[in-house]
Amino acid sequence: MRIIYSVVIAVAIIMSGSAPGSQYGKIDKIKEQIIEIQNSGELGVRNLTLCRKIIGYGVYIPYTTNVTPKGAVIYFYSEVENIFTSKSKDGYAVNFSQDVILVNSKGKELLNMPKAIKFNYSSVKPVLNLYITFKLNLSSAAPGDYIYKIVLYDELRGAKVKAEYPFTIK
Repeated sequence: MRIIYSVVIAVAIIMSGSAPGSQYGKIDKIKEQIIEIQNSGELGVRNLTLCRKIIGYGVYIPYTTNVTPKGAVIYFYSEVENIFTSKSKDGYAVNFSQDVILVNSKGKELLNMPKAIKFNYSSVKPVLNLYITFKLNLSSAAPGDYIYKIVLYDELRGAKVKAEYPFTIK
């Protein structure tokens, strides 16, 4: 009986459509304005942060300094700013990639991963907030100073931006 009741409720919601006075139209217009602002803005990386753990967008546990213990597994969190959103009759599309580079204090490349992260998203609804995570295992890294570098590519706009985060292993 419980299953039938749930199905009836679901069908009633689907059949009735948007409730009178629904805010969906207003919300969609605001999303369109946000996309216009983002598409006209400069590609950027925001909140590049060294973390102990990443839970979701804007939700992470950062290190209190840029010093990590030897042998740690660390995470880098960043937010994609002003990625270009393509709009067509079929919906919305976003496409970006990111290179990851790790250098020591002398500038020697220890890691170089072109297009380590690839994101291609298409949907009938736009995505407005994007974040990137990268896990780095330092189990074989010697104590010292390092720089985590990224190059973010907006594949639809043909733009790129660089960011870096210096950190120390003790």
